[in-house]
Amino acid sequence: MGFVEIQTGFRSDVVKFIHDPNQQQLEFQKLPTSYLQLAAHRVAQHYSLQSMDDSLPDGFGSTIIVHKTFGYKPPLVRLADISVKLPSEDNALKKVAIYLRCRLKD
Repeated sequence: MGFVEIQTGFRSDVVKFIHDPNQQQLEFQKLPTSYLQLAAHRVAQHYSLQSMDDSLPDGFGSTIIVHKTFGYKPPLVRLADISVKLPSEDNALKKVAIYLRCRLKD
């Protein structure tokens, strides 16, 4: 599962959270990898929400807690509208070679 798919899953939870006036806090529970934790923080940041890490002492993941902020405004660009450019076979990657330069003796 790629970063975009993960963000889309988090996004749907955040949109529900934003539209619920009775809910002030959202928790992404027991995220096992730093990759998923980063995705949760990025989605919260995109929606101008405050996020913080609540690390668990058992070491089996981390909970990300998201709070609504004062003066929240929906983002101008939705995450779903951002196109992802994946490398295709038509786009040949450029090969780069790195060489060491000889030092001149003084």
